[in-house]
Amino acid sequence: MVQIKGLSGDVDIAVDGGTAVSFTDYGVPPATNLLTGGWAEPKFYLPEVDPATDQLVFESGETTIVILCKPDGKSWQDVKSEQSLSQNDLNSVGNQIKNNLSWGYGTSDALAIDMELAEELITNQYSEYFRSPWLLLKRGTDINFASSTLDFDRPGESALHPARVGSYGTGDRPKFQGDAPRAIAGSACFVISDVDVGHNIGLAGLKYIGASNITCDHSHSPGVSKPGIVIGGLDNDGAMHCFARCMKFNDIDQDIPGDGRTNWSYATDRVSSYYAATAAYLLLEKMFDSYSGWNPNYTRNGTGAGGMPPDDRSHGKYIQRNVHMVTVSYNFSLFANFQAGQWRSDCVAQHMFSMASNAGYAFLSPMQESRFSYASDVVQYRGGWKQADHDDARGPATGAEGLTIEMPQMPIYNSLQCNAGTPVYFSTTDPDEVANGPKALNDLGPLQVKGVSFDSPQLAPSLVGSFHPDLTGNHAIANWSSIADDNVTAAQATAIDGKSLGLWLDGHLTQSGNTDDDAVTHLRDQAAPWDLLISASNHFLEPLGWDTATRTTSATCTFSPPGSAFAPPRRADIERNWSTGDLPGSVAGDTITINDDVDWNLTPRNTIAGLTMGANGSLTMYGGALRPSAVTVAAGGNSITLDGGSKFDLPGYSGSGRLTVTVEESRFVNTGTVAGNVDLVSRFKAEAVIAEEGETFTLDSAGSITAYGRFPFWSQVSVGFDGYAGGTATANINGTLNFKTGCWMIIDGLSRGSKNVGSSGSDIYVADYKLPKIGDVVTNSGATASGVVRKILNVNPVGGTSNIYLYLTDTVGVFADNDTLTSTDLWMRDIFQEDTGGNFGAVNGTPTYTIGLIGDVITGRGPQVGDLPAGVAANGHGATPPSVNSVLTLSASSAVTVQTAGLASGTYDLIDVDSLTDNGATLPSGVAVSGNKLVLTVS
Repeated sequence: MVQIKGLSGDVDIAVDGGTAVSFTDYGVPPATNLLTGGWAEPKFYLPEVDPATDQLVFESGETTIVILCKPDGKSWQDVKSEQSLSQNDLNSVGNQIKNNLSWGYGTSDALAIDMELAEELITNQYSEYFRSPWLLLKRGTDINFASSTLDFDRPGESALHPARVGSYGTGDRPKFQGDAPRAIAGSACFVISDVDVGHNIGLAGLKYIGASNITCDHSHSPGVSKPGIVIGGLDNDGAMHCFARCMKFNDIDQDIPGDGRTNWSYATDRVSSYYAATAAYLLLEKMFDSYSGWNPNYTRNGTGAGGMPPDDRSHGKYIQRNVHMVTVSYNFSLFANFQAGQWRSDCVAQHMFSMASNAGYAFLSPMQESRFSYASDVVQYRGGWKQADHDDARGPATGAEGLTIEMPQMPIYNSLQCNAGTPVYFSTTDPDEVANGPKALNDLGPLQVKGVSFDSPQLAPSLVGSFHPDLTGNHAIANWSSIADDNVTAAQATAIDGKSLGLWLDGHLTQSGNTDDDAVTHLRDQAAPWDLLISASNHFLEPLGWDTATRTTSATCTFSPPGSAFAPPRRADIERNWSTGDLPGSVAGDTITINDDVDWNLTPRNTIAGLTMGANGSLTMYGGALRPSAVTVAAGGNSITLDGGSKFDLPGYSGSGRLTVTVEESRFVNTGTVAGNVDLVSRFKAEAVIAEEGETFTLDSAGSITAYGRFPFWSQVSVGFDGYAGGTATANINGTLNFKTGCWMIIDGLSRGSKNVGSSGSDIYVADYKLPKIGDVVTNSGATASGVVRKILNVNPVGGTSNIYLYLTDTVGVFADNDTLTSTDLWMRDIFQEDTGGNFGAVNGTPTYTIGLIGDVITGRGPQVGDLPAGVAANGHGATPPSVNSVLTLSASSAVTVQTAGLASGTYDLIDVDSLTDNGATLPSGVAVSGNKLVLTVS
């Protein structure tokens, strides 16, 4: 038994309930104090998802710029002619469009622009930092851009309002075409979705990047080795908070060897549907691939257009060892060339199905940063399937491998390997490999058929068994070539032997005579094949009683993880952590009960009738959305923290327990009447709506609202009111309003960590920059100023020299240009401790201080105008401003506090509403009511 002794500080392990020991006792280098209990955390980026369509939900931000684009749209020459311009080149005309929004180019289908002009606007005109262009391509069209890389090389507005590439109109999704591989790059806050790709797509960035609802078919790249999608960091800077979801990859292969060769090379000619590197906090959700890395029509001579690329380095999905904190769910992999999925990282996986891949799923240790993994509901059917060439002089390739595990802890539930068949082999005519043997296979060790392999080089073999709790009862092997059946009865093995994917399709379609190939064709043709994964898995798991039941009646879903040794604690997205065995919202009317600390990153498929927070309950949202119809808070109080673009709607509140809500780069909306006992903290890029039109928020005498300076480049309103029909929204303030500064600065002089997170000497594994963790305190060199780190963002263009933007709150003193910054601990990627403290950079330029403001909040939830997406202003730039009658009253018991350190001399609005009434609030020096404003004067 393995038991995690704590979720903070150094991780200790108790084996079989014995004395706590450290990682060093098991050969794992203790170089990094792990502060997560070893489990992958759900801090991946995931915007709200529309349950009806599985599409991401986007809403316009303050800086959104919509550009509608189609192949036959307006060219720059058309614009020059129609506007009688003297300018005579693409760049100059693009600049005129930027400066004359009333022309309306790109805001309707009639004024949609062509690809050349769209690329000019994206790359050169709307490329300011923290602006979010939306390039929307017309459905039913093929898209060709002039450059091989379409760069969104400045950070978007926020995780809540990212820059993006998407679609508009009706019909089939727009499809990227062209001979050159397509690449989309975004430094931060960027999403591509609802498009298809004829070749590969590269998604590179640094924070909050993702891809969704994309199909990639027939990614033939002659002479170029490319997977379907590449996601990861830039210039060895690790990407943080990433996702890929609802993506199909069919026939991702390579026609001919690269670099003009006539023979295949295992080192360079390898293809995967999905490849990720240099990243942390990654989600792979609802992914489908078939025939990745090989083509069934390859000839056996190994040359020319019919050659066969190396088998052992082509995968369905491949996650490099410098990627950490991976979450996988609902993944199909059919006929992957070598391996259905290789996670060279700590991984949490649910619902995976592979068929006819030589090897199934590998959970491999990420070098010295060894972590824990978890898998449930995994089916591998028909392993060892290759093109049947038996005459290779080198003998067989790797046989029908099942699960390969190199993790210190790897609980497995409901995992089945079945019906492997006879392993077959591959051949090649690469002279070097024929003479010296297959290079990669030498690395794989003995060539043999395996069931479950525990091959970690970091664990003493005698201890491996202790590190896999409950494995015997939750993993079964049936009819797996020469491997003995395990954890199945003879009757169960016989029943499983009679199963096939073709028979599953018979039952699914009420037909007969379907083969496995028919089933693959059927799944390839589905818009959402992952929706059939549980049905296909149940077909094989049913004889064991492990099939997943589909709940049909609403229930109380109580968060009750089985223990830190058996599943990742805190995670709401792990089905086994809920009393119902499935996720809340699986049935309309479900209620949620939380008695623990819960990390949330999902959008329920159906309505949540109520949220009850027990005595020890807290909710931290890293993404997704939650809109319960009622909320109950424990007498001792509870907290909800929003980050990463998450959304929470409070349906009013009248309970006696106190609820504290903290909002950062996310949205909170009160959609009912709050009678008191709700405190609010609003920080970086927050949208905190205390009252929609028609609703009331009352802050009781013991309560507080704290508004920090939001962001120096936009409106400072982070707390207030929202509505679009002119109704009244009311706030009655009986407690304390705290207005505090946020400090925004550029840091340079950064240094990289000394630790390589991977193979020594390889550039791809060079360590990231050493930085403080979120929540750490930094001080300047003279200890005259300090502040708490809330956000860290690299904002430089692709390929540029890396500087860092740093956002601090709760500052003491004033930071200045050239200040050297120090922190107690320095980290890489917010995960790996690099130094116990020291300097990490210097302030470049005078920091900007802003102060919080209460008023009308711009949320982008307004009505639709013409062909533009809902919430976008009529000229396509920014969100439609709220139209609400905001009313705020300060009672005699209310008080206001301000923090002014760092603010330049001048006046600052603290409250700006339609109607402000002061009934005797306690105001500090320099603060006074002026009409419907509360104003701070700094001398």
